[in-house]
Amino acid sequence: MLPLTTERLHLRRLRADEATFVHACRNLPAVARYQSWVPDTVDEVATFIATLQDAPVLLPGRWFQLAIARRSDDTCLGDIALSLDAQDPTVAEFGIALHPDHQGAGLAREAMAALIAHVFAHSSVRRWRASVDPRNTASIRLCTALGFHRHALIPRAFEIRGEWVDDAVYFLDRPQTDEQNKD
Repeated sequence: MLPLTTERLHLRRLRADEATFVHACRNLPAVARYQSWVPDTVDEVATFIATLQDAPVLLPGRWFQLAIARRSDDTCLGDIALSLDAQDPTVAEFGIALHPDHQGAGLAREAMAALIAHVFAHSSVRRWRASVDPRNTASIRLCTALGFHRHALIPRAFEIRGEWVDDAVYFLDRPQTDEQNKD
C-alpha cells in the first residue's frame, strides 16, 4: 500500500526524525482545535511512530498515521490517520492534520483523493466515514469536495479538552461499477 504518490505528494510511513514536527504541528492552535489527538510530548509521538514501523496499515480498530510529504523533497507537511471500524472492517475512517503553512493549496484534497481511491481499489472497504466538528468549515469543504454526504449531526457527541462538541458524520460509498449497476 505504501508509499502512494500523487502529482505533488508522497503518502508514506512517518519516520522517527519527524516526531518533533508532528508534535509541533498537532499542538498549533489552528490544528489542535479540531483534533482528538494532541500529543503532550515529542517522546509520545516518537513512541507512537515506533509502533507503526512494522504495523499493518489497515488493521480493524487501530488507527494508523501516514505522513503527507512533499514529493519534491520528501518534507513532512502533515499527517493522515486512518482506521477500519472494529465491528465492520468494510468501513474506514480518516482524520487529517496539515500544517497551516500548507493549507489552502489543495494538498489535503490531493492526499485524501489518492488514499480513498487506493483503499477502495485494494481492500474490502466499501465506505469511508468522516467525523467532523461542524465548526471546522475547512474539513467540511474537504469532505464535500471529495464527494462525502452528511449523514447525521449529533449534538454534544464528544468531550474534547473539556468542551462538549457536536459531531457531523459524513459518508462516502464505494462507486458502483458498470457490472454492479446492471443488477
